[in-house]
Amino acid sequence: MRAPRPGPGGRRQPPEDKGFMESELVVREIQSIMKEHSDLIRLGATYGKFDKRGKLLFIQQWKNLMERYEIHLKRIELSDDFQAQLTIKQIEVNLENMGMNRSTMMDYMRSTLQKMEDDAERSPW
Repeated sequence: MRAPRPGPGGRRQPPEDKGFMESELVVREIQSIMKEHSDLIRLGATYGKFDKRGKLLFIQQWKNLMERYEIHLKRIELSDDFQAQLTIKQIEVNLENMGMNRSTMMDYMRSTLQKMEDDAERSPW
């Protein structure tokens, strides 16, 4: 627990409790996931120029990112924090607007990555 901070007139105030979604750990993890996602998207623009090893490494990085994302979403889902529940609902609505849910989105990503991996494995170089 954090120490009380000075309030009006120099009196000590109890620390403000941050919600789950504002916790340092959650904020850092989502920022990290978002940065890695952006980096992979940018790197993917040159995917066709990768050799076999580069393609397989790229695919593995996506798989690792997806695993982190799934774990992060599960943590949010399991939280009883109102903002966390709202975040999950927003994600579900956004996916529904694309004709998906979280499960079908992850299945689609896994399937796409598996096809890419199979293709890369067949590549002679």
